[in-house]
Amino acid sequence: MKRVQLKAEKREVSTKGMLNKYRNEGFIPGIVYGENLNGLSVIINEREFLVIAKKEGRNVLVDLEVQGNVYPTIFKEIQRNPIGGKILHVDFEAVNLEKPIYTTIPVVTKGEAKGIKMGGILDQGLYKVEVEGLITDLPDRIEIDVTDLEIKNV
Repeated sequence: MKRVQLKAEKREVSTKGMLNKYRNEGFIPGIVYGENLNGLSVIINEREFLVIAKKEGRNVLVDLEVQGNVYPTIFKEIQRNPIGGKILHVDFEAVNLEKPIYTTIPVVTKGEAKGIKMGGILDQGLYKVEVEGLITDLPDRIEIDVTDLEIKNV
């Protein structure tokens, strides 16, 4: 799994108005929780977050730096506004690099199947798979090469 760095600032638990003020200033409110954390409220730079999210996707190990402390985290939930899709809030789960975690990894196809060129349809029955392992050993995604698949191949 790829590893990236992201800086965050600690924030106090806020009112709805204060959270909206952060958003208008270009920040995304978030929370970090895990084994030894009972909910650390943070704000992150929206631009920096979007660069990571677009480039790396959701399956990435994020070293989140808050006030000099670095927490290895994963994205647990990304809340979006249903109108427009703007990110409203991000939940980070702090992970122990020495303990296995249980998570899902996307399954993506690679190449264009011969059967599609002959007029067939590729029916992908599985889009994610549940895995367990050390976060540093897990892949970002599982790629399946479908180039040689012909019509009626399974």
